[in-house]
Amino acid sequence: MLGIKSKIYLTGQGNHNNRNSQYQTCEQSLITCIMSVIHKYITVQIIKYFAIVSALIAIVYIAIDFFEKIDNFMEAGVPLSKAFIYFVCKLPFIMAQTIPVCVLLSVLIVFGLMMRNNEITAIQAGGGSIYYLVKPVLILGIIFTIFLFFLSEAIVPVTMERANSIWLKDVRKESSVITREKNIWMKGNNWITHVKYYNPKTKTIYGITQYGFDDNFKLIRRIDAQKGIFTGKKWIFSNIMEQNLDKKYENYDILLETSNNNKSVLNIYLKIANRKISGNTSIFNRN
Repeated sequence: MLGIKSKIYLTGQGNHNNRNSQYQTCEQSLITCIMSVIHKYITVQIIKYFAIVSALIAIVYIAIDFFEKIDNFMEAGVPLSKAFIYFVCKLPFIMAQTIPVCVLLSVLIVFGLMMRNNEITAIQAGGGSIYYLVKPVLILGIIFTIFLFFLSEAIVPVTMERANSIWLKDVRKESSVITREKNIWMKGNNWITHVKYYNPKTKTIYGITQYGFDDNFKLIRRIDAQKGIFTGKKWIFSNIMEQNLDKKYENYDILLETSNNNKSVLNIYLKIANRKISGNTSIFNRN
C-alpha cells in the first residue's frame, strides 16, 4: 500500500514538472513571437518616417535650387524638359548627402513616439528586453550603408556628370572640361590628358601629359609637352616628347622635339615579361 502511494506521488510530481517545463517553453515562444512582431513594427515605422523625412528634405533642397537657377535657365533659353532632367539628375546626389541624417531622424522619431505612448514601458513590463529593440535598427543601418555605398559609387557620378554637362554647356555656355587652374584631368575615348597648371589670363597651360590607350586599355602612346599656348584657333606646344609603342618588338620609339626644332629619336627595348628595361639604349639625331 505504501509503495502504491509513493508511485502515485512520484507520478504526480513528474506531471507537475512537465507542466512547468511546457509552461516555460510556451512562455518563451510567446515572448519570441511578440518580439518578432515588435521588430517588424519598428522596421516598418523607421522606413516610413525615413521616406517622409527624405522626401521633405529633397523637396526643400530642389525648391531652393530651382528658385536660385530658374532665371539662368530662362535667360539661356533652355527647354523646360532639359531643366527638369537637370533637377532629376541631382536627386541621387541629394539622397547620398542626406541619407545618414534621415536615418538618424527617423530612428529618433520612432523611439520618441514609442516613449510618448508608453510602448517601451509596456514591452519591458511584458518581459521584453530593451536591447532587443536595437536589433532591427542595426539591420536597417547595415542595409542603408550598403545602399549608400552603391548610390555614391555607381549612380551619383553618372547623374552628376549629366547635370554638370547641362549646367555648363547649355546654361553657362562654357566648356565642361576646364573648371580649375591646377591638376586638370580630361578624358576622351581612348586618351587621358593631364595639365599641371592653366593660366586663364594668358591662355597658357604648363606640364601637359597625354596618354593614349588601345581597346584593351593598354598604354600605346604618351605625349609630354612643357608648355602650350592657345592662339585663338589652335594650341601651340613647345619642348615635346612623344612615345609610341611598337607592338611587334615591344619597344617604345621616343621622338624628342625642343624649341630649337632639333629632333631626336630614342629607342628603348622594353621587356614586358619581367617588366625591366634593358641597358642597351641608342640615341641618334635626325634633321
